[in-house]
Amino acid sequence: MTLRTGLLSGACLTTLLLAVGGANAWALGARSMQESDRLLALGRPHESALAARVAAEAVVFGSPYPAAGYARLEALARANEATGLTDEAAFDWRAIRSAAVATRPASTGQGKIVLADEGILRVARLPPVAARGATGSAEDAESVVAAAPEAILRAQLAEAR
Repeated sequence: MTLRTGLLSGACLTTLLLAVGGANAWALGARSMQESDRLLALGRPHESALAARVAAEAVVFGSPYPAAGYARLEALARANEATGLTDEAAFDWRAIRSAAVATRPASTGQGKIVLADEGILRVARLPPVAARGATGSAEDAESVVAAAPEAILRAQLAEAR
C-alpha cells in the first residue's frame, strides 16, 4: 500500500465515522424533542425539560434540534417563573446552562450561559410562592403549570409560521 492509498483510506474512514456520529446525534435530537412534546402534552413539564435538555446537547451541523431544545427550556423556564414556580424555573434555567456548558465548543449554545445565569439570578431573588393555583388545590396548580408552557409554545409556533 502506498502512502497515497493509506491517506485516502484514512480520510474515507474518518469521514464515515463523522457521518455515523452526526446521524446518531441528529436522531437523538429528533427523538428527544418528540419525547419532550409528548411529555408536555401529558402535562409533565419537568420531564419535558429533561428531554429538551438532551435535544439541546445533541449538536451536529445543520440540526434544528439543539435550538428547539433551548427554545423549549427557555419557554418552560419563563412560564414557570411567571406562574411563581421558582424551583421549577430555576431547574429549567440550570438545564439551559448545563447544556450550553456541555456543548461549549459548538456554536449552538453561544449566549445561552449568560441568558441562563440571568434567569437563575432573577428566580433566586423572587420570593417563594406556594405551588398552588387560584383554588389552592394541587390539581389546579398542575393545570396552571401544564397550560402555561403550552400557551407560550403555541405562540412561538405561530410566530415561526
